[in-house]
Amino acid sequence: MKWICVLLISVSLHADEKLFAPWFTGSLLSGAGRTQAPRTTNWEPYLFVTNNNGTYSHRWKPRKKSQSFTLSPSLSVTHGLTNHLDVQAVIPLAWNKKQGQSSFRFEDITLILGIQALEDDPDTWRPDLRITLQEGVPTGHYQKFNPAKKGTDHTGSGSFETGVGLNFQKLFVISGRHYLRPRLNLTWIVPAPVHVKGFNAYGGGYGTSGKVYPGQIFNPILSFEYTFTQKWVAAIDIQYVYGFKDRFSGNRGKNKDGTKASMGNSTLVQFSLAPALEYNFSEALGIIAGVWFTVYGKDSSDFVSGVIAINYSN
Repeated sequence: MKWICVLLISVSLHADEKLFAPWFTGSLLSGAGRTQAPRTTNWEPYLFVTNNNGTYSHRWKPRKKSQSFTLSPSLSVTHGLTNHLDVQAVIPLAWNKKQGQSSFRFEDITLILGIQALEDDPDTWRPDLRITLQEGVPTGHYQKFNPAKKGTDHTGSGSFETGVGLNFQKLFVISGRHYLRPRLNLTWIVPAPVHVKGFNAYGGGYGTSGKVYPGQIFNPILSFEYTFTQKWVAAIDIQYVYGFKDRFSGNRGKNKDGTKASMGNSTLVQFSLAPALEYNFSEALGIIAGVWFTVYGKDSSDFVSGVIAINYSN
């Protein structure tokens, strides 16, 4: 009789574990490894509140400059077309403030086509794999800056940026009510050449006129989400960015003191972390909040950003 009771309890607990379905909003930075379900739409408004502390030098040292502040709301919308195909648009805005000057403008919009190439098999190591084909549309302001604005009117690259990505994800059962979902995003971006005039996103000065060939960008992101309960989830993103050196042809123009203006960015490296906490009201609705900050870099920005997002599917 005793063994029968133990067996019944064991079966009951096992059934309870199977009924537990983990809920995720997704981490702050990583892209989904699965396409959106057909005829459904995922809405994810974000808010980034960023303090730009300065830059990292070519010797990997933080270099303090006049701080600037950015408030950047954005909306990510993903619609499922079929079981293996979805489309996504990311529409960002930015309000920049520095030394008493400010500007509010669109940033560059990103359009993404997602293709489901693999689906997670719980009995093997096979993960989900969503292949992404993306295009950055230069809707932000990238040239003919007003020097009096202190760079606050810079919100875009001016380039059509074509990219391809591999978004892997895998769900692991740690115990009955604890799951781990790692993601790995590998994205390669190839920007198109840009004609620039005056002060611009790549440097410049008075009389600048020419053509910039922006360097290609490699952007891997490794993320982990761990369920404490069905509703509470911890998440972290580990991001690495490598940008190749820009090239420029044309008239560099001059600085205010008459010296030749610089044009084009050097090879850049940036390493950042984004820990966060999720609360999921249901499978379809969740909220995530965290902090995104740089750890080190080379010829890149040094920042800390508070981030909050709501994820809703219908």
